[in-house]
Amino acid sequence: MITHQRLHERLMEENISKGIFTLLSALKKALDARISKRQEILNEETTLKNAIKVELRDAFNKNPSLKDLQKEKELIAQTLFNELTQNHHQGNPHA
Repeated sequence: MITHQRLHERLMEENISKGIFTLLSALKKALDARISKRQEILNEETTLKNAIKVELRDAFNKNPSLKDLQKEKELIAQTLFNELTQNHHQGNPHA
């Protein structure tokens, strides 16, 4: 699993605001939990992308203050997808 520090550094490279980082951290935790329950989700691109979108939608519903980040939804989803698949496929649970 990716550390939040590494995720944070990657997002800073892409110049993403702190609000998005907070959102991504929360989503990352929720998605890691889903993946640990069902490892094969990583092999199903559509399933994983749908899971990311569901978590994202829930986060926006729970936190109206994040509404302005909705325009970044695709970027957030793609960043999470890339991080999750890249790190879990490396086979290093402590990445």
